[in-house]
This record gives sequence, structure tokens and C-alpha cells, in this order.
Amino acid sequence: EGMSFREALDILANRQGVDLSRYETEVGDAPGPSAREKNQEVNLFAARFYWSALRGGDGNRARSYLKERGISQEALDTFRVGFAPARWDALCQAARPKGFSPRDLVEAGLAIQREDGSGYYDRFRDRVMFPILGADGPTVGFGGRSLPDSDARHATAKYVNSPDTPSFKKGRVLYGFHQGREAIRSERRVLVTEGYFDVIALWQNGIRNAVAPLGTALTAGHLRALRAHADEIVFVFDSDKAGQA
Repeated sequence: EGMSFREALDILANRQGVDLSRYETEVGDAPGPSAREKNQEVNLFAARFYWSALRGGDGNRARSYLKERGISQEALDTFRVGFAPARWDALCQAARPKGFSPRDLVEAGLAIQREDGSGYYDRFRDRVMFPILGADGPTVGFGGRSLPDSDARHATAKYVNSPDTPSFKKGRVLYGFHQGREAIRSERRVLVTEGYFDVIALWQNGIRNAVAPLGTALTAGHLRALRAHADEIVFVFDSDKAGQA
């Protein structure tokens, strides 16, 4: 999964309930957070920010859109769906009091520096936000879907994903895998769909073993991750040329 030895050790220790701090005190001060860990801290803050924005006054249009799509409240909560406000620097402004610099947001793929160097702006604006979780639960990236009436839809693509960062590699991560992992293991079978809404719609209708690649073709890395948990992989792609390919 592209981790350092220390990062793998921390994840395995956390999974098994082992406290590593007693060993760190024996060998001196523990090192500071890695770039991967820092990215995950920033992403967790962003996920909470987007989650709150969806449920606040900024999220009225997004809530209406999600209701039209038939997404239940239980599914919204399970997948931690949020909303990026339609302002240039809403996340950047909210991050400062929390101790995150614009540079931290850039390195996590959440902000972009202006070409003239005069400041920074949010990568995601006026979009329904889908946090992407790693296998063990940390928020490693995001996917954003523009609203039908949004200016963002005309300025950029309908869907925008986080770029690759130290904590996020699109060719290795699958949307919905964290939420569906137990069902996949239990059934030894996984459905591979095209997108976020496909995974959520299946989940809320009782089909909990579905995942989706993140705006990229299915890779060998994706298949290796799935084969560790499932004996059967079923492709449920659209029947258009892209889906056939």
C-alpha cells in the first residue's frame, strides 16, 4: 500500500490494540508525523468541514439534489457525504484557526496556489463531497460532484478527484472498500461499479459488497487488493464504450 515500515507498524498496532508509546520512550522521542500522516490529519479536518457544510445553510441545494437522487440519511451518514461551499476559499479560511496552513492543504490536494503567487483557493467548490477512506478507515482523499445548476460544472469536469498525494494513490484505493470490507470478506465476492452513487445506491438497498475505482481505469493494484478478500469479482460497469473497455 505504499507505506513506510513505521506507518505499517502504526496501522497494525492500532488494529490490534497495541500501545507503541512504551517502546518509543525506551528509544527516545518518537519522530514527528510523516507526510502521509499529516495528509490524513488535514483530510479528516476537511471531511468534518464538508460534513457540517452539507447540514448547514450552505448545503440547502446539495441536500435537495441528494434527496432527488434518492440517497437516504443513513447512507449519507455511513459514507460521510458532505458539501464544499460555493466560495473560493471557504476551506482555506476554516483551516487557519485549526493550525493548518494553506501549504498543508496544497500537499493534501485540497487547495491550489494561484498562478501569480498571491494566495490559495479551494480545489473543491460547490460540489457534493465523497470522502475516500483507506482500508483501515483514515480519510485519504475526496471525490467531488458538481451540482446540476453549478457554475463549477461548466468551468471544470462534473467529477473532480483529489490528486495523488503521499496518503492517496488512485490506482490502489477503491471507493466503498472500507464500508464494504466485512461483507466482501463474508461473501468472498465483490461487485465493481463505476462510481460513488452506484456504491451508495447498492449499499442502501442491502447490497453491501460493492466498490468503485476513482476516476481512473481499474488497475492491477485494485485487483490485488480485492483478491486478498474475494474469490469472485463481478464487474457492473455501464454498457457504453468506456464501460466495455
